[in-house]
Amino acid sequence: MAAVLAVLALTLHLSLARQFARAAVFDKVNVLFHADISTRLQAISGGKHLGIKHPNLMPYFTPPIMLAAKVIARVHPPSGPEAELRRQLGMLVVPIASALKTALVFVLFLRLGFSLAAAIVATLLEMTSFSTLIFGSIPESYGLTAFALALAFLLAATPGAQLTWRRIAPWMAVGVFATGVTVINIVFVAFLLWAAAWYTTPLRLAATIRLAVIVIAIFGVTGVSAYVLDWLLVPKTVSAGDDGTVESTLERRVEQPFENELGRHLQPDPVRRLRHFPTSVANAFAPCAVERVPVKAMGRGRTQLGYSLENSPSIFGLGDPLGTLVLPLLVAGAVCAFATPATRPVATASVGILAFSWVLSVWGSEAQLYSQDWQLASVVLLAGVMRPARFGTAMTVVLAVLTVVFAVNNLVILRDMLAVLAAAG
Repeated sequence: MAAVLAVLALTLHLSLARQFARAAVFDKVNVLFHADISTRLQAISGGKHLGIKHPNLMPYFTPPIMLAAKVIARVHPPSGPEAELRRQLGMLVVPIASALKTALVFVLFLRLGFSLAAAIVATLLEMTSFSTLIFGSIPESYGLTAFALALAFLLAATPGAQLTWRRIAPWMAVGVFATGVTVINIVFVAFLLWAAAWYTTPLRLAATIRLAVIVIAIFGVTGVSAYVLDWLLVPKTVSAGDDGTVESTLERRVEQPFENELGRHLQPDPVRRLRHFPTSVANAFAPCAVERVPVKAMGRGRTQLGYSLENSPSIFGLGDPLGTLVLPLLVAGAVCAFATPATRPVATASVGILAFSWVLSVWGSEAQLYSQDWQLASVVLLAGVMRPARFGTAMTVVLAVLTVVFAVNNLVILRDMLAVLAAAG
């Protein structure tokens, strides 16, 4: 069943990826909820280094893609030039990762003790959510983050022996991969690592210190690997700074993100963004509509069409009935998940991930851009309503119907978005 769901997800994401590509979305930035799609595609397949925020995104993917493109071009010349092959292969990375993530999510829910039917419903709910349909189909870092977090969730839900070095090794691998994709992912991995320790050790001072050492080690290995891969793969050139001084590209890749980010992307009204976060969580499942907004075309003196959910109707009003339904289900599911020993540790980590994402929502131009960070945590909590023996079957049916409604809603919205984007060119 995991393989069937993965194939279904791959078919869905590849279909959406092709339609986005035909609409020229992959050549632009800021069109889909402020996602820098063109830049990320260059990082995945074209050797563009994105600096300290995404330290290993380029080194993880560009070298194998370049090698594969070279082999394909040599073995089958009609396939086209290497540059085009690299681009085509780069477009496949996130849909493949999303398909693998779908299989992991299904196994996760089985491991948490859900029935086969409930695990299928929860997996389909995650797979057809608006956030996953978008960010699981475009070449962005968020789909890769979702894949890494699914691996971490699965490790956290695996009971067994204490965190010996043999069990720490997978955590190191997943943690370094996740943090290499986006540095802030270390926080989400730390929450899930703590959940894994819950199963095996009393979380006293010694255990807490041990977990902290593991997290620091993950961060340290990520930093060392980023430095080594940077030294091996990135040309050692120099560039003139604004003041005329000559600086190494490595130094600029470390310094520039801090210069650009600190204070620049903090929302001028953080309280409004904090109030809007529950609506953003609901929108990640199924928005009632998306707003067309003008966005700046990078390197051009004109604007282009973009989409946003920043001004979507609040779920605390009457403008979004689907979104309003998500919140009580999420709260009820969290209560049920905490009441069940098998899901309590992962539920606690999920609440931590949502809480951290809530605080982080004051940063950036579009909260929905980061929705894959918290989406699986939201699904884990919402799926808790299917666990109680007394009404679990009934709630499984309710969530199955809701999943179909969400899927239809999201596909209709995507159809309209794609039609408009294709017409806009």
